[in-house]
Amino acid sequence: MVFASGVPVNGVCVIGGCGEPEVAVGLCRRHYDLTRYYGMPFAPMMQRMCPWCHEWFAPGRVTRVYCSERCRVAYCRARKANPADYPLRPKTTLFSSRKEPVPEKPPMRVESFTDGQVVEKCNGLCARCGRRVDLNASGVDGPLFCWKVPLDVSREATLANRILVHVGCGGAKP
Repeated sequence: MVFASGVPVNGVCVIGGCGEPEVAVGLCRRHYDLTRYYGMPFAPMMQRMCPWCHEWFAPGRVTRVYCSERCRVAYCRARKANPADYPLRPKTTLFSSRKEPVPEKPPMRVESFTDGQVVEKCNGLCARCGRRVDLNASGVDGPLFCWKVPLDVSREATLANRILVHVGCGGAKP
């Protein structure tokens, strides 16, 4: 059998080190249930602050409120002495490290063009200062082909996104 992504599963869970028999979607019963419940095949890390010592601890289960038996007993004794200040069930926030889904970037749009087409599109003028660019010059007045909007932002390597500027104008914004 082959998993949807093309990974052969051979009847065992695809999670590394699990080795349990595969039940559905290449996962064993435990990992499949975790994926259904949390959206990922692993339980999220949880942390809670102890209402007595104010230390962060991993509760292990959602109902655990105190970091240790010692803190639980100390809280119960303090509650007996002063019930107004210590509620029966202290409210503590449970933080879990749920990963937000990473938005997928759209695919890069690529178009083939030449430097001559860029010069023709810009009419030989610098897109930043508006003066004519000498294509045979070198140095500050020479040609420099830049992206109007950076590729990592626009995701378009097209003629419409390419501009002609002087080498000296290369660092300035249009």
